[in-house]
Amino acid sequence: AMFRRTVFSTGRIIKGTFATVGAITVGGIAVSQYVVMKEAKKKEEVPSNVVLHLDMTIPLLETSPSPFENLSNPRPPLRLHSVIKALDHAATDERVKGVICTFGSDTAPLPLAVWQEVRSSVLAFREKQKDQTESNKRFLWASTDTFGEAGDGSAHFYLASAFDKIYMQPTGLLGLFGLHLPNLFMKRLLAKIGVEPQLFNYFEYKNATNQFTHEGFTPAHREQLQKMTDSLFDQLVAGGGGGGGGGGGGGGG
Repeated sequence: AMFRRTVFSTGRIIKGTFATVGAITVGGIAVSQYVVMKEAKKKEEVPSNVVLHLDMTIPLLETSPSPFENLSNPRPPLRLHSVIKALDHAATDERVKGVICTFGSDTAPLPLAVWQEVRSSVLAFREKQKDQTESNKRFLWASTDTFGEAGDGSAHFYLASAFDKIYMQPTGLLGLFGLHLPNLFMKRLLAKIGVEPQLFNYFEYKNATNQFTHEGFTPAHREQLQKMTDSLFDQLVAGGGGGGGGGGGGGGG
């Protein structure tokens, strides 16, 4: 009986603890959502002459960011959809005079597909300017200290090449390193610690498990990655080399 009473009491404590944590969590989400919605409803008047700033050091998310992240982060991430929508609206908004895109050494790493989405929106922005009178055409400028000084700047330059002009500091570097798709094979390591993977593949091109079952590339695995790399590389070269980005003079700060 004593054991039952102890188990029952412990169960009540655990249930109470989880209930309290759950209530706090739900309450916190509700409050954060209220604050976010309240802030979203604040519509500041847009001046008659504005420039849209596309800051690529702010992460872009394909899904909505967490409400807690919006509250705690002084520079919360942006939704990719919101950026595309803003560019589309700014292309014909009389109050917008142009777009400036900036990069930095802390520019967030993004999948190539995201860079392509933004780049396509920039190109669509440029296309809409053809229908505008000369006095109403909006400029598109990209600015950076360097492309890839601390790493590969291929994706940054790929996006910048869609703009009318590119401005870079005279001391900046253009680091275009190309692409690589590294693979780590762990068959020997697993064997040393006595682990034998029991996995199977459907046909030779289904190679997700090869890193555990092989010591290197199979011909099919290498062929698949090579074709993928060639395709991505061709897209970067076609965009960066012929995307229409004009050369700009680097200005000293």
